[in-house]
Parts: sequence; structure tokens; C-alpha cells
Amino acid sequence: MMAYKFLAIPIEESLESYDIALNILALVDRGAGKKQIMSMVEKVGLKYPVVRWFYKLRQDRGDFLPGDE
Repeated sequence: MMAYKFLAIPIEESLESYDIALNILALVDRGAGKKQIMSMVEKVGLKYPVVRWFYKLRQDRGDFLPGDE
């Protein structure tokens, strides 16, 4: 059910959500661009530790899609 919800809403909404699973799915989704990920820097401190871990992993890897700014 969570996957359906994730696919039905914009990625920005998943990143802003209070739902841990939606946050993690959005962070590992390669469709999330560099700007979207980097814009979370202020809010990520308020997220659950596991979400912060995935944020740091994505940030450290820098595996953004070509053309992302």
C-alpha cells in the first residue's frame, strides 16, 4: 500500500511527509534531483535517525542524475 501512495504523490510531497517510509522511498528514488535533496538540509535534522542516515548516504554518494543542478 505504501508503494502505491508513493507513486501517486509528487516526490516533493514524499520528502516533506512525516511518514518515515515515504521519506526513505523519496531519498532512494533517482528521480529526486540534487536541488530537492539539498533543499532538505534544514529539515532533515527534525527527521527520524533512519531518514537522516538515508539522507546522508544519498548526499555523500552524490549520485544525482546527469543534468541536475
